[in-house]
Amino acid sequence: QRMHLLVFPTVPDTMNPSGMSECIALQSITNMPSVAWGVYLGALPVTSLPACPNTVLNEISLQSLYNLTQTPEPPDSVGYKMSYWNLPLIDSIPQLPGSCPRLRFQSMPTFVFMGNWPTDLNELEIEGGGPSCLQPLPTTLTQFQSEMSAVTCLPNLPPNAQIIWDLDLLTPNEVPLCNLLNTVCDPVTNGIGGKVYLDQNGNGAFDTGEPPFAMAVVATMPDNWMTGSLPNGSYTIGVPVGSYVINCAPDHPYLQSVSPAQHSAAFPAWNGVDTLNNFGVTLQPNVQDLGLYLTSIVPPVPGFDVWYNLHYTNAGTQVQDGSVTFTYDAAMAFISSVPAPDVINGNTLTWNFTQMAISEQHNISVTMSTPVGTALGTNVYHTATVGPLATDQAPNDNTDTYDGVVVNGYDPNDKTVSPSELTPAEVSAGERVIYTVRFQNTGTYQAFRVVITDTLSSDLQWNTMHLIAASHAHTWYIENGVLFVVFDNINLPDSNANEPESHGFVKFSMKPVSTLMLGASVSNTANIYFDFNEPVITNAAVFTVDANTATTEVERAHMQLSPNPVSDALTVIFAQPEQDALLEVVDVTGRTVFTTVVSGMQALLDVQGLKAGSYHVRLGDRLPGRFVKR
Repeated sequence: QRMHLLVFPTVPDTMNPSGMSECIALQSITNMPSVAWGVYLGALPVTSLPACPNTVLNEISLQSLYNLTQTPEPPDSVGYKMSYWNLPLIDSIPQLPGSCPRLRFQSMPTFVFMGNWPTDLNELEIEGGGPSCLQPLPTTLTQFQSEMSAVTCLPNLPPNAQIIWDLDLLTPNEVPLCNLLNTVCDPVTNGIGGKVYLDQNGNGAFDTGEPPFAMAVVATMPDNWMTGSLPNGSYTIGVPVGSYVINCAPDHPYLQSVSPAQHSAAFPAWNGVDTLNNFGVTLQPNVQDLGLYLTSIVPPVPGFDVWYNLHYTNAGTQVQDGSVTFTYDAAMAFISSVPAPDVINGNTLTWNFTQMAISEQHNISVTMSTPVGTALGTNVYHTATVGPLATDQAPNDNTDTYDGVVVNGYDPNDKTVSPSELTPAEVSAGERVIYTVRFQNTGTYQAFRVVITDTLSSDLQWNTMHLIAASHAHTWYIENGVLFVVFDNINLPDSNANEPESHGFVKFSMKPVSTLMLGASVSNTANIYFDFNEPVITNAAVFTVDANTATTEVERAHMQLSPNPVSDALTVIFAQPEQDALLEVVDVTGRTVFTTVVSGMQALLDVQGLKAGSYHVRLGDRLPGRFVKR
């Protein structure tokens, strides 16, 4: 019955049950009975409520309380159900009861956060909006029901729970579990963390002033989750409930020891944190070893700018002074760089640096332009070097080159591998392959986050992962054989708004499995996620174990092969016109499988009948190109 009470009178403790609805003028309730079979409050204009009685036996239901700004403190009694229904001003519940077998949220449009679940929760029902992000569901849960709710995924799957989604009973494999790619909710996990540092005094403990070490891979067993230490030496690994052993494997040629050998961590429940897992690294002293990698962000296109990244690092064991030089092709024009060069001498740019710390890394961004009218197929060759070279312990990685051709179109989201071929001896010796994934936001609005995933081949040694360089701040980890590179808060503009800033890349390396045999082919494809859009899938980056690798260092003819990998028709564009030239396709054993005579600037080869694998294109006595047949 509708009533016009302004203040509800004191309720006798013997009143049982307790219920009110449609008291359209009621402004406050001062108390509730100490004993009640249930408390039912609906369609009341109250702004606050007193604490519920501690002896509720069945249910507390709060429904259509349009002015309520805070839910009452729940009782501690056992065995009742709580229902929160159509409370538009409630955006959080500060405390849920410690014991509550059944819990229901319905039509809670602004409710976005939830604290810890009751310890004995059996049934959870969310309908018509409600919270979108959930804490880990307790193992006591036997039923979860979602109907027209804001929940799009579950943080975990309790072992004995039935999941009813929009009236459908789901099997365990059908339950949508939350991950980095399908929700904005914070990940539900346990955190293993710590710091990797240079143990300068060898005491096995982190002391104030000891520098961070950013060239380490930290992994857990038994699940083999792994990540890399950041420039400040810190690392974090997210793991499920369980017990773990943590190991540190510095990616460093001059490593002497790591202390301690391992840590252990145990998480009996979710949302645990253990950040006391520091590792001290001791290195062979007084070694000079600088390294540099050159990355092309886009290929040269006539009339357009092109950007290069020079990434250099101090991989030695002493503080280092030195310089970086970049000698660019005369066919290109220098526009600018960040930072600006200290010296410009013709087509050579020089940047000087001092007091570069151990494991410190830096990037130089260079902008060039390709003049209008530059012929397609024109070879472009740049060289970058970090020095001094004369005293460097390992000068082979001090110089990197870019060897490409001018094109008129390209895929801005791609993946490459270098070298594309290794001999069996190189594989056995532990030579690395370097992968580069490039991406561009070609949408119509900025991307707030970019995530790259790569399901790694079992022919790669995952624990040798080394992230070399990237265009933006990032983190990486490997989970169940999938590499994740995460650019949080990248705010990557779209290409229409800011074409130069719409690009990004990541470069990493791994060692192949040492037992790969002649003819082996290893393929990897990256998925690029811009926010929560469907992924952009790159081409397959393929490297092969090939006896012909040594002969590819002979004079090159700089031809362009497209598409690569190829299924049926391969287009070959020559650097200069050919006249009745013999062109052969050669397999990994050196056997000629296809022969034709070509003239002009390009040729179209029908390779549909070839077996899948790696092939060379031989032009006369040269082996200038390689392609992969799908």
